[in-house]
Amino acid sequence: MLKKILRLSNYLFRFKFSYRYPTNKQVLLVHREGLELLTHFVESSSISIADPERPNVFVLMRMLFQVKKGLVGYLNAYISLVNPKVVLTFIDNDISFYRLKEKFPHVAFVSVQNGLRNDFARADNFGFLSQLDAVSKSERLSATTICTFGEATSGQYLKYIDANTKTTGSLKNNLYEKHSEEQHFDINFISQHPPSSIRDEPGRVYFGQNSVPFESYYKIEFEVVKFLGDYCRQHNLRLAVSGKRDNGFGTEREFFLSALGPNSAEFIPRDSNFSTYDTLSATGVIVTIDSTVGYEFLSRGQRVAFFSSRINSADPDLATTIKDTNFGFPLELGDSGPFWSNTGGVLEYERILDHLRAVGDEEWATEIAPYNESLMAYQPGNPVFKKLLLDLGLTLTDGVKSDA
Repeated sequence: MLKKILRLSNYLFRFKFSYRYPTNKQVLLVHREGLELLTHFVESSSISIADPERPNVFVLMRMLFQVKKGLVGYLNAYISLVNPKVVLTFIDNDISFYRLKEKFPHVAFVSVQNGLRNDFARADNFGFLSQLDAVSKSERLSATTICTFGEATSGQYLKYIDANTKTTGSLKNNLYEKHSEEQHFDINFISQHPPSSIRDEPGRVYFGQNSVPFESYYKIEFEVVKFLGDYCRQHNLRLAVSGKRDNGFGTEREFFLSALGPNSAEFIPRDSNFSTYDTLSATGVIVTIDSTVGYEFLSRGQRVAFFSSRINSADPDLATTIKDTNFGFPLELGDSGPFWSNTGGVLEYERILDHLRAVGDEEWATEIAPYNESLMAYQPGNPVFKKLLLDLGLTLTDGVKSDA
């Protein structure tokens, strides 16, 4: 018994608890992520936050009284106390969220896609799509509305979840307004460096039962920046690397400086919510492997090169099996196109960059037209999302309401 109490104590000490009694609010946000974005649409005074990292003691007491357990039990208790009109999450790949709606038929449950969705995981069969497939075979998963980047992603959700979908694109991308037409860089690479040292991180990256070593999965970041350094030196072009992490994460900077070798580039750490957008909007050609931000800027009509050969770089034998990082996933497109290559290599990269630097604006608009609405819609001002919130009976902020 003493060992159990000690284990429970150690578990509880991981958290900072909230002692504020939850009151009735229009919106209950599940997880704190996305709060800053949500306040562009709904007043913060109308939002209650169910943050599993900061458990509320009154909710825990109600949860125990109702003999509930786990995250779903905690969220059920929270919803009962707050009695919101809308329960919303920006963590759209949290399967627990889709287990809530059936107990609250008069509450709207809305999830908002906040990243590309494939089957990436750090354990066997633990990816989002694998989990959806497994859980949906024994449970009914549901939501009122899932807001997606594009039509292709909507089909992924609807295969497993009983819900309506609305194509809203990226809410953050739709909010961003370009400040200047001045071009600071000819080519800018979008880093996807993980929040740890690539070389020191053990383990593997899984897609279903298939896997590659962690270091091999990110090897392409090094390869592409090395190529870009050589290419830009040969063509006398200004190169930048847009960091994914802030200035305190020196490992990312060191990794890319090592890849560049004697070549020069400006490394720009992320220092605010929209700093990467500012840097990329002042660039001639953006280069990405398979980042969400790359798709966002493609939707805005900017020239984006997708060197989407991550799996081929990590393990060529698995490239015929794992398609999750290919350009346009879950669409089944060819391995190469005017601005992408799933097979990679110097010749392919040169082909794409030479094309994007030379193609006219009208031809470029024609090339990307078949993909954007399906992969990443661009809706400046978020009119579709605003209308959804209004239709659900929410009171929006004055600025948003006037544009809705």
